[in-house]
Amino acid sequence: MSALVKVSDDGHVRTIALNRPEKMNALSQELAWGVVAAVDEAAKDDNVWVVAITGTGSAFCAGLDLSGAEPYSPHPAMTAQLDDISWVGQFLLSIRKRCDKPVVGGINGVAVGAGLGLAMATDVRLISSSARLMAGYTRIGGSPDAG
Repeated sequence: MSALVKVSDDGHVRTIALNRPEKMNALSQELAWGVVAAVDEAAKDDNVWVVAITGTGSAFCAGLDLSGAEPYSPHPAMTAQLDDISWVGQFLLSIRKRCDKPVVGGINGVAVGAGLGLAMATDVRLISSSARLMAGYTRIGGSPDAG
């Protein structure tokens, strides 16, 4: 699993933390696929009763990383070429469709764009009084199709 995702267990609670604080946990493909893998593992683990998702540092998730990072996909090269941006939808759907356990979002800071989509994909959200939530899609000429 990617070092961009921290996974820890406390009793029957599995915590999945986005671990890219220097980028405010902005989603690269590697981070997103790491979260998908962690959610899949939690869904299969009978010792996990609840999944918690949060961010490290001062942000929950600042949305997609638009800095032009290298593409990353766990799929074979041909499939990855076809994947382009659909990974965002699969990332969000992994929580809603692939995990039947309660998922709690610990929104500890900004949740923007795809980060807001991730927050909304959780079943219950605990939101810090200092957290800021924003759709953000219109600022980059996009639409909220992923969540």
